[in-house]
Amino acid sequence: MAKRAAPTVLFNESCLICSAEIGHYKKISAEQTLDLDFCAITDADLSEWGLTSTQALQRLYLRKDDKVFSGVDAFLAIWGCLPGFRILAKIIALPIIYGGAVFIYDRILASLHYKWHQRRG
Repeated sequence: MAKRAAPTVLFNESCLICSAEIGHYKKISAEQTLDLDFCAITDADLSEWGLTSTQALQRLYLRKDDKVFSGVDAFLAIWGCLPGFRILAKIIALPIIYGGAVFIYDRILASLHYKWHQRRG
């Protein structure tokens, strides 16, 4: 039986906030020898993700078992892999909190990050 590929996080390495956060996750993953990979947008074949470069820059993505998660769902998948973050994932996944988190990420945070990226570009 072939080993499944590790969940892979696709992130914007040119975003200071994204790089700092992903750096923290990478450190935990390495210290705990977790099965979690990280791929910078510039190193990725985005066609394998089914994304354009603009889409990839606008949100956080995670691919697990050939399924692509984005935004809050990507964070939940990442946090579910990281000790110390699993409880946060469970809390955010609660229906009433999840809806608010999705609204805040989709309507505010993701668009602000992307606009900031465009201005720095």
